Amino acid sequence: MLLSPVTPSPAPTPDRHRHRAVRTVRHVLPCVVVVLLAMGSATATVSAAGAQETTPSTATASTPATVPATDVTTPVPDDVDLTPNMIPQPNSGRAPRDAGERGGWMQEVLFFAVCGAVLVIGALVWRESRAKRRQQGRLT
Repeated sequence: MLLSPVTPSPAPTPDRHRHRAVRTVRHVLPCVVVVLLAMGSATATVSAAGAQETTPSTATASTPATVPATDVTTPVPDDVDLTPNMIPQPNSGRAPRDAGERGGWMQEVLFFAVCGAVLVIGALVWRESRAKRRQQGRLT
């Protein structure tokens, strides 16, 4: 009985691996650049907002420490709100009167339309990627 020598299967060519690496870098590099730019701009915005210096006012700097503090309280009516009102409190506004106003039905429809569009785009990308992988034989 004669045995034939076993020949090893050919190794993948380095060009094939190099091509895959170049293709991966071409796809990943722009994403990394965009993420780094977004993080840098967010950091620059936050640091620029927090970089303001506070200077002591001249009234507090020139007031001697030996002046006794007087306890003068003025009565505040009950209907006056002492909290800052830059941000409105919950349930402090009014109901929308027009469809295009804040909280109107047009805004709600727009919100759900945008959410639906994002879901449709995601589904189309997923379907296309599965079709491409099936054509390449990578999907069983």
